[in-house]
Amino acid sequence: FRRVLFRSTTELLLKDTVLSIFILAGILVVSRTLSRILIFIPGRLIEFDLRNNLFQHLTKLDNSFFRSEKVGDLMSRLVNDIQSLRLTTALGFLHIVNTTMIYIFVVIQMLKIHLLLTLYILIPIPFVLYMVRFFVKKLYTHISENQKMLGKITNFFVETLGSIRIVKSFVAEKPLMERFEDYNQSFLRTNIKMAAIRTSMFPFIGIIGSIGQFLLFIIGGQYIISGELSVGDFVAFSSYIVLLAWPTASLAWIINIIQRGKVSLERINKILNTEPKIKDSELVDPTLKIQDTPRIEIKDLNFKYNETSGPILKNINIEIPSGTSFGVFGPIGCGKSTLAQILARVEEVPDGHYFINGKDVHQWPLKEVRDTIAYVSQTPFLFSSLISENIGFSETEPDHPRIQEDKLSDSAQKACVESDIQLFPKSYDTLIGERGVILSGGQKTRVALARAFYKPHRLLILDDVLSAVDHE
Repeated sequence: FRRVLFRSTTELLLKDTVLSIFILAGILVVSRTLSRILIFIPGRLIEFDLRNNLFQHLTKLDNSFFRSEKVGDLMSRLVNDIQSLRLTTALGFLHIVNTTMIYIFVVIQMLKIHLLLTLYILIPIPFVLYMVRFFVKKLYTHISENQKMLGKITNFFVETLGSIRIVKSFVAEKPLMERFEDYNQSFLRTNIKMAAIRTSMFPFIGIIGSIGQFLLFIIGGQYIISGELSVGDFVAFSSYIVLLAWPTASLAWIINIIQRGKVSLERINKILNTEPKIKDSELVDPTLKIQDTPRIEIKDLNFKYNETSGPILKNINIEIPSGTSFGVFGPIGCGKSTLAQILARVEEVPDGHYFINGKDVHQWPLKEVRDTIAYVSQTPFLFSSLISENIGFSETEPDHPRIQEDKLSDSAQKACVESDIQLFPKSYDTLIGERGVILSGGQKTRVALARAFYKPHRLLILDDVLSAVDHE
């Protein structure tokens, strides 16, 4: 009877244990799945929103910012740095939560078994964390250098590929490869320094598990001999130390991700914290409209691009009545293009120097001023899209869902480029390639001029737009 009773009790206990294991495994599956859904998806959404916000902020910044920053480095921040932040917010956060929870639950179980033995085993952890601080400082420095070097390499790619025809025509492939080799070697050295820090930090943190097992055998063995600890508790302690080994070892990886995210955040914040110099003041009435054809006045204007450069414009006084044409002539470098950019509200000037219809330009909403103006620069830029999309670029907003074909043709005729466009097999639906590569210099200028004609405007600013156009 006792044997049957013992057997029934054992079977019942075994069934309960197996059932508990299955239930806990199911909870583990559900929790891990939910953790990835609830953490990884928000990480992607953060990446999406941050990239949108960063790009939107870049479109608001003025020329002075882009003169001081490299395009390739900005691209690196838009891609690589934002991805690093996503890893920090998603994977980094997930592992921090996992590590914290494992430590809490495991340490509580260890304390329940034997308080003093748990304290002995946890003694090395503060020392290891203190040493990790040393590695983290070094790692942060090398990650910062690595990100900057990556930005330089990206900028080198942008400049080289953007001028590939010049490179080939001057047979400059070898010098460029030598320059790239220098950049690549510097990037390699920074990566090797980072790898050296990581390979030193990972094993150092990983020895915590080995130290714990060593202390368990030395101290725990004595407790078994003295009868303070059972063999079963000893085995349980050993299992708990193994459980602590993975989150402790992953601590170095978490630190690496957090440091990368910290560097990336600083690089992104450098852009987001940059205030545009050309913007509306709080006193500007956003509903104010320029109703009449603009009358332009420039009074005692002096301008230079920065504190280190010399003056570009000195004591400029101009009055342009409404409905008139005005031409500015002068030698190369005298400031004609600078004046055109000031009139187009692309470069900033202090109060009291630029007036539209008798009112200081800063009293008009910036969007209203730019909506009033159509501007063609001396070096027109064309997008890698259709001719029709380049000319009708001002109607790419949701308020203007499609380009007006009759207006498109009329603008092209005014710019004397209609006949050239009709020579292409697909006419206005011709893809012109990167920066309008299939067009001649004169065709590019006239397409840009047609784009200005297409846009509704009251003030047309042309910066030497006939320089590449045939006399006819």
